[in-house]
Amino acid sequence: MNSTPQTEAQKMATETPLLSTESRAEFESFSSDFLQDLQPRDAIEKMYAKDVIEQTWEIIRLRTVHADIIKIEQRAALYGLLRFYLKVLVPKAEKLSKSFFASKTAREQVLRELLRHGLTETVITSAAYRKAAVDLDNVDRRMASLEGRRHKALKRLSNHRKGLGAKAQEISDRLIEGAEAPRLQPSAEDTR
Repeated sequence: MNSTPQTEAQKMATETPLLSTESRAEFESFSSDFLQDLQPRDAIEKMYAKDVIEQTWEIIRLRTVHADIIKIEQRAALYGLLRFYLKVLVPKAEKLSKSFFASKTAREQVLRELLRHGLTETVITSAAYRKAAVDLDNVDRRMASLEGRRHKALKRLSNHRKGLGAKAQEISDRLIEGAEAPRLQPSAEDTR
């Protein structure tokens, strides 16, 4: 009995461990779309496709983690800039670093202070990168490892059926670069 991409994706969604912040339904849709485009013909192709799908999903996840690490460090980086580089007193530096991302007034005040010292808003992100360098390196190494594993799975697909690896890579690359990234909040159905 041949299964459809949808039933294969449903099976894959139940077998693949997801984070509590990820939607099983979205992973199923992601997998189904991938399988629909790829059209694997046999169990071996499905197995390799599953590897590529899971690795693609995790690469997208890690790109989100990378951005989140920087976001997490931005407030602390801003506080450090205000306090130690711009010599803003502790209470004011705390208040400005807490309200910068939510208050237009605080944002404008900080930007004026930065500009007065020849700096722009990008210095906050630069300082956050610097503070998070070790964590970002760990994420980057994990992404490189996943890329290597994905490349091997794509090669195995190509060895199994000519052109299938290239097609899977095209689909995977499109998903990684496109807007079809996993949501970081579970849907209502996932929280039941």
